[in-house]
Amino acid sequence: MEKDHMTSGHWNHAEGNILVVDDNPENLRILVKLLTEAGYKVHAAAKGSLALGAVERSLPDLILLDIKMSGMDGYEVCRRLKADGRTAEVPVIFISALDDAQDKVKGFGLGCADYITKPFQLEEVLARVRTHLGVFRLKRQLNDKIRLLHHEIIERQRVEAMLQEKHDQMEQEVARRTAELQEKSRHLEEVNQALKAMLDHRDLEKRAIEDNMAANLKKYVTPYLDQMRRTVREEEHRTTLTIIETNLNELVVPIRNSISSKYMELTPTEIKVADLIRQDKGSKEIAEHLNLSISTVANFRHNIRKKLGLNNKKTNLKTYLSTLAP
Repeated sequence: MEKDHMTSGHWNHAEGNILVVDDNPENLRILVKLLTEAGYKVHAAAKGSLALGAVERSLPDLILLDIKMSGMDGYEVCRRLKADGRTAEVPVIFISALDDAQDKVKGFGLGCADYITKPFQLEEVLARVRTHLGVFRLKRQLNDKIRLLHHEIIERQRVEAMLQEKHDQMEQEVARRTAELQEKSRHLEEVNQALKAMLDHRDLEKRAIEDNMAANLKKYVTPYLDQMRRTVREEEHRTTLTIIETNLNELVVPIRNSISSKYMELTPTEIKVADLIRQDKGSKEIAEHLNLSISTVANFRHNIRKKLGLNNKKTNLKTYLSTLAP
């Protein structure tokens, strides 16, 4: 028998695909008939080299392999099968007339799954074939599940890494936006403080102008008008003075109405100091704002209390000034 009895290059059978290798035609016929009647898809090869060629074309589920064959013996065939990663897992059952323990040990040492001695019992062959096919299928299913699990683990690790990266990116973005908002908030607070300071300064300047105008009118213009009224005799001139005085009163009254009557006794600088005290500014702040020494500010405080009638009283100056019309 110089060629294998394979009828197809692709093996696919529900019960299993078995390759039988034996150079004895009678043994080959018996085994093929036995296994075929048991429902297996059976292929036969009469030489070791032909068996390797058949396995190269398509993998069987199990191999029944004789040991003593002409040319390449069963041991060499088994060694080559187990050395090839593609065929290493296919179970090999030696079936041989060699029944010495050393022969069996050598076979198992080469990786065979079982060892049947000739003359063989048909039921024994079928029982061992069923057992090792079942083990092979379970092992293959287990390997498939391991590969699937490995793939799932890799995919899960990939997804977890991607989610972690997205999480880190989101945290970085939140931190960046939080820092931006804090910076903008700080900047707005600074702008607000600057605007408030500008408005306060403008109010102080406005008050100072009004105070200076009222004080100068009282100090310089009013006495001069009073003197002219006493010295002028002509009625026409008296009428002119009355018109001037009326116009000045119309100018000064709104300013005086915006200032407490008690303020009218204060000098322009004392009014500025009083306004800053009313705003709860300390002596150091007032000194820096008006470019005065702290001792000078203390003197102004003393004069203000005196002119407001607060000397020898325990009244708080800031509280008192807050009760006056601004």
